[in-house]
Amino acid sequence: MSKINQSLLLVFVLVLLGNGIILERIHRQKHLFLYFIDIGQGDASLLQYSGKNILIDGGDRPAGKSRVKSGLTAFLSSQGVRKIDLMILSHPHADHLGGLVEVMKRLPVDMILQSPGGHNTLLYRQFMEIARRRNIRMIKALRGMIISCGETDKIMSMEILSPDQNFQDKDLDNQSVVLRITHLKHKILFTGDIRIPMETRLIALDKKKLQADILKIPHHGSKTSSGLVFLKTVHPQIAVISCGKNNKYGFPHAEAINRIRKNCLLLHRTDEDGTLKILFLPERFVLTPHYTKKWWRPE
Repeated sequence: MSKINQSLLLVFVLVLLGNGIILERIHRQKHLFLYFIDIGQGDASLLQYSGKNILIDGGDRPAGKSRVKSGLTAFLSSQGVRKIDLMILSHPHADHLGGLVEVMKRLPVDMILQSPGGHNTLLYRQFMEIARRRNIRMIKALRGMIISCGETDKIMSMEILSPDQNFQDKDLDNQSVVLRITHLKHKILFTGDIRIPMETRLIALDKKKLQADILKIPHHGSKTSSGLVFLKTVHPQIAVISCGKNNKYGFPHAEAINRIRKNCLLLHRTDEDGTLKILFLPERFVLTPHYTKKWWRPE
């Protein structure tokens, strides 16, 4: 085989088929690594599977000079990330978007999946402009979209549960991308910042699709999210709250904490447990809290 043909085997082929996105690569490592990254007040998670890097939200930007050599980009570098194959923006609030802008300035990004609703802020306009200049494929997330890791890969897939094109909500939080990831028999639910009314709607649409082993708690543990019925429906083994220590919003709220503790086996918080690493094996998953140091502290 020629050197040219060998190199072609390592190139991703990104194909949009109806409501399905296929990320194809010749690579046979099938373990899934998930990191809930301790980046202060905000959300940021990294999935690594079959040689691909999927980044879900990016937290806010570090302040001042600390942006250059620390923050989310420092964590990604520590994990050997040189390219983002799929970037997912749950919704365009700064505590989910800011870090993504910094990543886009420093790393190649193949494709971005985002909620349909934009945001009239300088930060969001900057995000869109960088994507345009770098010719990054932009996809609007809609319920029913399936993201697979190859036409023959039956091990991992991702399904968009929200937003729904038949339901409009002006609240950006409720426009969040809700994503369920399936890896073998394991299921992970990402919820952005949805509030209880959207949780209720998702239960009505198909409550079975909400059942998951790992739940990323909505809206950093706000009392306006994580309703009792929703938590009972998801019935997670592990719930994870991504929030900053002593944040100005008071997250997580005591009311939400009480509901969560009554409806899951384990609760972890990035402000207390640091970055959480979860390795998914065929029959079990292994969670490691305090995986790394805190990568930056808001000034």
